[in-house]
Amino acid sequence: GDVALYCVSLWVTFFGLAYASAPLYRSFCQRFGWGGTINRKIDSKLKSLTEWRETSEHRRKNKKLLIRFDARTGPGMEWDFEPVQSYVITRPGESTLAFFKATNNSDKPISGLSTYTILPYKAAPHFIKIQCFCFEEQRLRGNETVDMPVLFFVDPEFLDDISLQDVDEVTLSYIFYPVIEEQGEVEYDDFDNDPFYNEELQVTQPDNAESIGAAS
Repeated sequence: GDVALYCVSLWVTFFGLAYASAPLYRSFCQRFGWGGTINRKIDSKLKSLTEWRETSEHRRKNKKLLIRFDARTGPGMEWDFEPVQSYVITRPGESTLAFFKATNNSDKPISGLSTYTILPYKAAPHFIKIQCFCFEEQRLRGNETVDMPVLFFVDPEFLDDISLQDVDEVTLSYIFYPVIEEQGEVEYDDFDNDPFYNEELQVTQPDNAESIGAAS
């Protein structure tokens, strides 16, 4: 019970951080490779993948994986957001391309920011995204519809992970939230009327000696 509560609390903490501060969450994910984020070591991963494909081991390990796609929108988001296909079948080491479709149902431009989750969580480190729209602000004009691509592969190390021997399905889930834009006029610093920057506005205080002399 305590372990389950701890895991749920940890998930809620990271999910809230992702929504409130996506750039910070993204930097952590990129640094440690959490959740299948596009990390800075992607080039070495691709190189290793190329070498693995050229070996006989690639032909032996032919396990199929069902990748399901899920798409939702957060509160106040006036978009329709859905996967173009509900699932794909792939194998570890195969590059796979999927599309999600977003439609702005309003007459005005709306910007959105997406977060994602990979289930089961233990499969996330092996889910490598080469190209993705997550954590990048997307802006759609009124009534505009766009297709958003996701290019990914499952790291061959998935096959050597003992904890994943019973896993043959992985779910990639996205949630798009509206980007709240500031309203009203832009405020500028008024240096001319700030005494700190304008010496003419600074009030000269009398010295203590002069004050005492005046009092006598």
